[in-house]
Amino acid sequence: ATASGSGVAGIGGSGDDSRNGNIVILDGKIVADGAPGIGGGSRESSAGGITIKGGSVTAKSVGDYAAGIGGGYGGYGGRIGAITMSGGTVVAEGGKEAPAIGGGSLSDNNVITISGGNVTATGGYFAAGIGCGLPSSYYGYGTTCASVTISGGTVVSEGGIRAWAAIGGDRGGVVISGGDVTAIGTYQVAGIGSMDSVVISGGVVTAVGGRDAPGIGAAGETASEYRTFGDI
Repeated sequence: ATASGSGVAGIGGSGDDSRNGNIVILDGKIVADGAPGIGGGSRESSAGGITIKGGSVTAKSVGDYAAGIGGGYGGYGGRIGAITMSGGTVVAEGGKEAPAIGGGSLSDNNVITISGGNVTATGGYFAAGIGCGLPSSYYGYGTTCASVTISGGTVVSEGGIRAWAAIGGDRGGVVISGGDVTAIGTYQVAGIGSMDSVVISGGVVTAVGGRDAPGIGAAGETASEYRTFGDI
């Protein structure tokens, strides 16, 4: 199936102030582009969770401020529910100020959980591959970025230029307990970072920071806690 949206989601929300339920993908070949590719509407919209259990899924934001999979432009109150991936092959690309997987620019983000599958995520300018877009705290608002939990699968995430991290971002912890995880930062972008905590207890993790940035840590921001228990 191929789905395209002009100023709205390819699959999901219909625009400003929309309300939509859960999105579940079990199998098949899905190609979706819109704002976001798959997920909620824009501004004060609210959306349910997004679950991907199998199939081949390609989701791309074709508008600024919207995620590949997740939220549209948040404005002053956009919200997206939990994003859960347990299988399949997923390729996602975020728009300007929006992650490949997570909330759109200035939107509230819930929980991102990856337990299986093959996931490739490329964040837009100012945004993580998996995690936070441009947080509303950048402008003094109270956005909550998603926590990111990875327990399995093969995950490759690249942060956009001037993002805070390839995986993670502003507020919202990162927990990795399994899987094969690669996080690649661009210039002054950490591989894995959070202003809350980063906990690694298992898996194979490769975190590469861009120029003037750590593999795990923060470039220009200080996290409250970093704990690593596994091999990095």
